[in-house]
Amino acid sequence: MLVFLGILLTVIFGLLVSLVISIKIHPLERLGLSYVLGVGLLTFLMFIGYLVGLKFTLANTLIILLVSIILLLILTGKSLKSYFYELKTLRKFPKLSPLEKLIIFILVGLLIYSFIYSLYWPVADWDALALYDFRAKLFAYTGGMEEGINRGYFFGYPLLISLADAWIYLLGGDNPKFVYSLFFFAFALMFYGAIRRIGSRKMALLAVLLLVTTPSIFAHSMIVYTNLPYTIYLVMGAIYLYFWLVRKEVRYLALSGLMTGLSTWTRSTEPFWLTNLIIVFAFFLYKRKPLAILLYLLFFLPIQQAWKIYESQMAGKVFSTASQISVSLSTVLTGIDFDRVQQVLGYLYQNVISSWYLIFILFLVIIFLQIKNLFHQKNFIFLIIISLNFLLLLVGTYIFSFHYSVWERIPGSAERMSMFFLPMFLFYIFTSDFVKRVFSEK
Repeated sequence: MLVFLGILLTVIFGLLVSLVISIKIHPLERLGLSYVLGVGLLTFLMFIGYLVGLKFTLANTLIILLVSIILLLILTGKSLKSYFYELKTLRKFPKLSPLEKLIIFILVGLLIYSFIYSLYWPVADWDALALYDFRAKLFAYTGGMEEGINRGYFFGYPLLISLADAWIYLLGGDNPKFVYSLFFFAFALMFYGAIRRIGSRKMALLAVLLLVTTPSIFAHSMIVYTNLPYTIYLVMGAIYLYFWLVRKEVRYLALSGLMTGLSTWTRSTEPFWLTNLIIVFAFFLYKRKPLAILLYLLFFLPIQQAWKIYESQMAGKVFSTASQISVSLSTVLTGIDFDRVQQVLGYLYQNVISSWYLIFILFLVIIFLQIKNLFHQKNFIFLIIISLNFLLLLVGTYIFSFHYSVWERIPGSAERMSMFFLPMFLFYIFTSDFVKRVFSEK
């Protein structure tokens, strides 16, 4: 019961944050957003609270959560009432076609299976046992971070996953795996709302079906790894950035900065957060609107920099973003090893691209079908986002290959790291004019 109450309060916290940003989105999308924002920001506040002297205890975490909720309620009273009214309107169930009923039946079945499996089977995967969940148990049982951080390998990953698990342990739970099934459910709701904003209900349902039946996405809903939450934060950060660019609604930009920041609170070594920042900076240079990049950085930087600063202080050396970029540039500018490039391309094809299966083929087909007016499509900017991310994947793997001699021996890690491309492919596919025409309702 206490675990349920803790999750409910976390969702309410995330809901209130989303209402403060005050963006107009589908009520189901907001529900999913509430969960991922709630978990991400609560764990971040637990970390900040610890830095100022609050140990990881049930009482301290509840104080952080309840104080935050009370403050946010002051700002969102009317908005909260409006949201509950929107939820009530969903009770008027629309008339569904047989295909829509079948898709919903499959979706509900998959979501229930993931949740029940996660409730029944304990944490068993190696990185979860040895790292993420192990740290969580130390956090919950000692109230501190030292035992779970100052141990080399444990130091390399931010704390969202470990603190999310620790929150469940503090609430009296003994198996936090269901947290990731709820991430899975939240992602389905958010993706539905994003596609529904630009297309028909049938189109949005099919997009979600392809999303949740993606093998890597579905599998990660039942394991305590960083990859699914990271994918959600990064992909939705890119999607909200896209909506800002095409709809000129500045609140989408704020939400994009927040979601991208939380992706770095989940995994900090990958450089893919740079893509959104590059896009915003390019907009600033083109439109001469400094407020845009300032707003984005206001939501992004505090989250992205907090762990970097703490990591540098604890290790006694600099782990800054600037130093990472400097090392990367020096590797590239000293001269390109074309044999290594060819080796990296072969590695990525064999271990990453080949795992994308039919979704990648469909993505290429849609590009081909739109090739005549590709540059005039609204979603061309999202194709740029995907392309920049792929360039970062290529360059990042190339640089990584010079610093880690065993880089070719970890193909599974590369596949998991690149999991976020699949939802991005799907979003591009379902925002194309060709697909929208196919699914247009008469």
